[in-house]
Amino acid sequence: MRAVKTLSVFVSIFLLTTMTFARGLSEIRQDVSFDESAGAEEDYNYVVNFVRSTAPYVDLSQIDLALITAAYDELNDKEYLSGAFKTLHRVLRSYQTKFINSPKVLPAKVVAECVNILEQTSEAELKEMSSIVSLINGIILNGPFVNNEELNEMVDRCPSYFLYLAKNVYRGFFQPAGVGSTFTVDDSGVFTVLLATSAGVGNAISFTAGKAGGDSQTGGAASLIGGEGSATNNGAGGTVIVTAGAATGTATGGSVAITSGASAGASGTAGNVTIATGAPTGGTEGSMSLDIGASTQGTIDSAGGRFVNDYRLAARRTSSAQTVGTAATILFNTEDFDPAGDYVPGTGIYTATVAGIYLVTTCVTIDAVTTGGDKVIEISKNDGSTGFISTQTIDTGEQGYLGHSALISLAATDTIRVKYSGGAADDTVVVGSSLCINLVALP
Repeated sequence: MRAVKTLSVFVSIFLLTTMTFARGLSEIRQDVSFDESAGAEEDYNYVVNFVRSTAPYVDLSQIDLALITAAYDELNDKEYLSGAFKTLHRVLRSYQTKFINSPKVLPAKVVAECVNILEQTSEAELKEMSSIVSLINGIILNGPFVNNEELNEMVDRCPSYFLYLAKNVYRGFFQPAGVGSTFTVDDSGVFTVLLATSAGVGNAISFTAGKAGGDSQTGGAASLIGGEGSATNNGAGGTVIVTAGAATGTATGGSVAITSGASAGASGTAGNVTIATGAPTGGTEGSMSLDIGASTQGTIDSAGGRFVNDYRLAARRTSSAQTVGTAATILFNTEDFDPAGDYVPGTGIYTATVAGIYLVTTCVTIDAVTTGGDKVIEISKNDGSTGFISTQTIDTGEQGYLGHSALISLAATDTIRVKYSGGAADDTVVVGSSLCINLVALP
């Protein structure tokens, strides 16, 4: 097609003239005659900025009106239009319905983008778009650029028309000067261009619904926010933030944060992925954190991709034996590890942070100093009887070993302790006795 063949020439002219028109439009007269009403000055400034940022324009007044109508009809028959063709359809419709006597001009960028689409269109499809192709071809051959003086006169004569173009016809194709490629979708599903006063700048995309308080993205960030969020959700440098409920988050340097509920924040640095409910603790570079409630549920770390469960405990009796007498809670007074901080050595009590199935294993050595007999240990839940009992007869002056392991279902805040009973007044728990607890499954 002839229009396609002339693309390189047209685009070259477009690039050479864009800077000239942008400079010239800074001299647009300041007497554009809007109605004297609230917001008139803002509308005037909006029109001037819009025309300056979308120039240069080409003149369609020399194009046969019948061809314009035929091209409009072809576009109207299309089931789906997007990009430049959708914008062209809006422009042609405005000529015939809303502003019959308005200036027939079209931004050169729209024409160039239409030609670019035609270049990628199959021959069979082009045959069904003959009027559209002829229109584009006619614009390229017969549609001269509108000079600064002519454009000034058009804006002065028809400010309402250009305001309509800015807010309706070119919605989504152009954005106001100084904002960058910044878009937003509101809770009614309308896809619109952010105004220059928006916090989002530079290739940012923001999807905000409900009563979310707002967000601020820069440089390639994306944010999806819903619910009752009241604080800002900030992203920069290739970040992605997905936030629901009253959650807030700040992510930087190529990280991903997904938060919900009342999360206080999901902060990440380069390579971080944080998925959080409640109040997350964040993560380290190259890690993926899964947060539930106020504690870290688990981490897939950078050392071999292992899953590391933070709800685990290993504690031992060290330094000196514990006199347990006839009955007592055994105190494993030294922790080897307890990442979640759920065990208290001074009380011997482990408190579950999250609900789940826990494997509890204990190994206890008893010294029957003066009186032998049946010695008993029990894995106790919430200081009650569970039936997880180990019994052994230990003679006077001898030591005996009692061990037990069990899978126990715990709700959040449930407790585990190891209780001793059946002994004599001077029975002791020997150094080296131990307790291990590990979350093995969520409920």
